[in-house]
Amino acid sequence: MVTGDRPTIYGAQCTAIEKESYVSTEPAPSAWANKALRITGPLMDGFFVRVMVVLNQAAWAEKKGVPFFVDYNVSTDPYGGGVLSGWEQYFGRLAVGVESLGGGDTGGGDNGRGSYKLVDSRVLELDCAAAWENFHSAPCIYCGSQKKALPARTLRAEQMKKWVHIRPAVSALADQVWTKATAGMAAGVPILGVHLRGTDKFLKQKVEPEQYYPFVDGWFKKHPTSRVFVATDDSTYLAKFVARYGPALVVGQGDVIRGSSENGGPNPHQTTSTSTSEAFKKGCQVLVDSICLSKASFLVKSASAVSEFAIYWNMDLMQNSYDFDLWDSPKPAWFDDQVGPPKLGGVDVEQ
Repeated sequence: MVTGDRPTIYGAQCTAIEKESYVSTEPAPSAWANKALRITGPLMDGFFVRVMVVLNQAAWAEKKGVPFFVDYNVSTDPYGGGVLSGWEQYFGRLAVGVESLGGGDTGGGDNGRGSYKLVDSRVLELDCAAAWENFHSAPCIYCGSQKKALPARTLRAEQMKKWVHIRPAVSALADQVWTKATAGMAAGVPILGVHLRGTDKFLKQKVEPEQYYPFVDGWFKKHPTSRVFVATDDSTYLAKFVARYGPALVVGQGDVIRGSSENGGPNPHQTTSTSTSEAFKKGCQVLVDSICLSKASFLVKSASAVSEFAIYWNMDLMQNSYDFDLWDSPKPAWFDDQVGPPKLGGVDVEQ
């Protein structure tokens, strides 16, 4: 399960060695003394998969009493490249319990600190089979019911506070986007957050924009001077929202790299970038959307890590959100099932 070699996580070159359950309560073997778990990979996936990998393996290492550190450097990372790794570009360096092992920093991160490095003779790493089992044995992210989601989200929020700290530069970028989105609004006016996952979504059924309208219509009837912050990977979905509610009421990030559901995708965030600057831009856009959604007063979402992590950052949203993919998620009192062309601010808005 653990080896001093460095296989490619989830890649074809990996060979399964000895496998042990993620939920095992057995103590760490004596052979692991004075060694640390290196968390790395995977090769290609959505942005927040890297965070899930770190949370899951960090939790495993903590349970075993093994020091751990993140060294996320893979050449095919669609969000990585440049001076910093695919982790330190967005989050603070993570190295726990490694002080006595003699490693060091690569430099370049916040306060001059980049990835932690340790000589290979002191490195442990989950092989492919163990990493896969670890990832899928962890608490659910798409839980299916509110009852199951509550403890999973509570645990994730606690883990995020311990191990995932957004870099100040990225936080500042999110603050700029949110300030622009709320410019001119009276103090205390709540904002609705909406996340629409389109393009190549396949793990769960897509939720079309029209299914969101009863929530947004009802919200504007209750809060006529409000706005809706829309985060989406799909330009077609965004265009429908703007056509219905108008550009003054639909706010969000500008110049976002998006695909379109009209041609079935592809999602440009799932492809290798042509430059490190484009890779970093894509990663920042995903992260900023999630951070901004966490600032909303109420969130309407479907199964997607972007909006799920917004709840981890703001646990008030656990009770102030509607999730299409939780069968028992309660609709808010202001939900309006009388969908028609709404009149907002005295102006007819076309569908």
